Amino acid sequence: MVALSNLVLGLALAVTLLGAACACAVSLRRPRAWLGIGSAALMGASTIDMLAPVSVVPAIGWAAVLLLLSLLALLDRRRRADAAMTAAGFLVMSVMWIGMAAAPSTTATIDSHTVHAHQGGAPLGVALGVLAVLLAACLTVLAVRRHGRGRARGGIRVATLHQPAMSLGMLLMALGMTAPALIG
Repeated sequence: MVALSNLVLGLALAVTLLGAACACAVSLRRPRAWLGIGSAALMGASTIDMLAPVSVVPAIGWAAVLLLLSLLALLDRRRRADAAMTAAGFLVMSVMWIGMAAAPSTTATIDSHTVHAHQGGAPLGVALGVLAVLLAACLTVLAVRRHGRGRARGGIRVATLHQPAMSLGMLLMALGMTAPALIG
């Protein structure tokens, strides 16, 4: 089970970094897309810190910053749908960090690096992990549906994959952290 969890967490990191790269591609089209680049960089840093052997920022610190940024993202009145998706992403990541703070952390190995994972622990941490999985799944469905609606015929533009990739990364991260605690 640990090997599968490590694989899912590794995929989560890869997809999150892909989402950050897509956000950078958006900035080539729209120079004022700083919110997307900043949010992608913060999500990437949060994901890397979540997988690091020792967290640079405490879990409660990440949760507080992400909750604050979730509220600030809603202030963007020009692109309300993008702002709402960004705020929802920050909210899901903050739930994951609160879950990590609530559950005692155990370690697993992924490519000779130690990562934090929810492998058994406090019921609150597991419950928050399950909530994060459900929220991330809903966010992924919304992002994919929204992406499909705004897409022109004839192909997929890389710049538009930012939100689906980031939400899929959050879903994989939540699954990788919560599944070992549920399956045992």
